[in-house]
Amino acid sequence: MKKSLSAIVSLAMAFSMFSSVALGATSADFKDLNDLDAATKAKFDAMISAGIFDGVSEDTFGLKDKMNRAQFAKVAALIFGLKVDTSLKTSSFSDVKTRS
Repeated sequence: MKKSLSAIVSLAMAFSMFSSVALGATSADFKDLNDLDAATKAKFDAMISAGIFDGVSEDTFGLKDKMNRAQFAKVAALIFGLKVDTSLKTSSFSDVKTRS
């Protein structure tokens, strides 16, 4: 999984340069990203500001969590510029619980 996330992170970085979305959050807002080196934090900041990643809670990014299918689908769609329906509140995946 770590290798997959690394590939996704690299790909996301390449595509995030073209995004101008600013959500206001940074890697500093997530306690589990505090120990990362500055270069890695900058990569995460770019993906967070591009809206590709948003963390699993207000102060936890979920760096060591496994990515589920719904999360992967969202990341892949955003990386490839596909439309994401953010109004959906339930997952079409029966094994994925929604966050509140």
